[in-house]
Amino acid sequence: MVSKGIYLTNSAVNSGTAVWCISATVTHGWKSIIKAVPVPSLYDIVEVDQAGWENPVYTITGTYDVDDVNSNEISETLLKQFAKAYATETTLTIGVGLTGTAVGLTASDHSTTSIPVVIENFNTIPTGEMGHIISYTINLVETS
Repeated sequence: MVSKGIYLTNSAVNSGTAVWCISATVTHGWKSIIKAVPVPSLYDIVEVDQAGWENPVYTITGTYDVDDVNSNEISETLLKQFAKAYATETTLTIGVGLTGTAVGLTASDHSTTSIPVVIENFNTIPTGEMGHIISYTINLVETS
């Protein structure tokens, strides 16, 4: 999904100032936990029950130019700081909508547009001439 702004915030990173995930898109994944009891030697579709759900996941994919990174824009240095800042809460804010004021996506419980997340992992790949364009992927898991 294309958004009006994807931001990560953590009080221990960038002096607590929101970091813009520049040139980025985000995907949101939801997976139910399904209980299905198969019947031996029967190849029909069986009845299933939803037993709950796994924590929602978010994947942010984008690029930035290492020669043109502003202080509040994502960089490898800030990615490492977010990944190591496990003692303090990281939040994800995703602005969406066509109006001048972005409407934020909410956490799973619809209580806030500052979605509490942990960084599961991230990857960076130098691309472009001289490797100055960095493609990045950040995988996050929503937490309570």
